[in-house]
Amino acid sequence: MRKFKILKNKDMLMSEFSPEGVTETTYRPYELGELPKEFGCIQFEHNGKIKVGMNNWLKINGLTYVKISDE
Repeated sequence: MRKFKILKNKDMLMSEFSPEGVTETTYRPYELGELPKEFGCIQFEHNGKIKVGMNNWLKINGLTYVKISDE
């Protein structure tokens, strides 16, 4: 089961419940024009270095939520 909660700073906390315990993941909301440059790719090159992109997101109520942490 999953539970979503919008925090005061507009981030979203997703809690996933399983027999092993609870996993919490935080997502940050972006509007279409605000998405970071690494959005939508698995990895990309920046200044000659390969960096990991953002290839997982949620779209809810017109906002795109991008994962920012696992706790």
